[in-house]
Amino acid sequence: MTRLVLVRHGETDWNISGRYQGQKDVPLNATGRQQEQALARRLHSMEIDAIYSSDLSRASDTAELIAKSVGKRANLRRELREVDVGVWCGHTFAEMEREYPNHIAQWLSDPARTPRLHGESYTQLQDRVLAFVKEILEKHQGQNVLIVTHGAVIGILLCSALGLDLGKRPNWQIDNGSISIIRFDDNDVAKIELINDVCHLPAEFAPRPSDYM
Repeated sequence: MTRLVLVRHGETDWNISGRYQGQKDVPLNATGRQQEQALARRLHSMEIDAIYSSDLSRASDTAELIAKSVGKRANLRRELREVDVGVWCGHTFAEMEREYPNHIAQWLSDPARTPRLHGESYTQLQDRVLAFVKEILEKHQGQNVLIVTHGAVIGILLCSALGLDLGKRPNWQIDNGSISIIRFDDNDVAKIELINDVCHLPAEFAPRPSDYM
């Protein structure tokens, strides 16, 4: 039995301002730093066999701290980066609606398969993320693998575990500093054990609504 322990990076200032980050290397803010400390304390007692992380610093900083706590090395991978939002980067959704109304209308008609301008679609994100997970499942059979990544990546993995079409994905919340767990049996059949657990975060550092990638 293999477990993927999925951690979303801590909070950034762009999360709070509602600006899409995509693959821009936006650092954690002060709350995000406290959230990563809480994650390291929570995961210190969990058996972790391997750690992988997005190479963007808001994820990799968290992964490195956890890795030090559990005595492992964090492997940084581009495949675990957030969806590439193209020209959306740095903008709010309201700004995009004003500046690119035709594109936004097209995207809203099929958000799973419509790429953002000069960026990726969720379907393209799914292709690279699932190819990576296949590699992990082959390499780490029967182990617990920690993956520190981004909200859209975790959403893709949960959709895949549930067998859901991306166009019909649930409107679930994946908070900054949260933990989700997917278990795979010996036939690689997935079951979800945990979604968006933030019980380790002190109230003053609890996540605020932030779906911006």
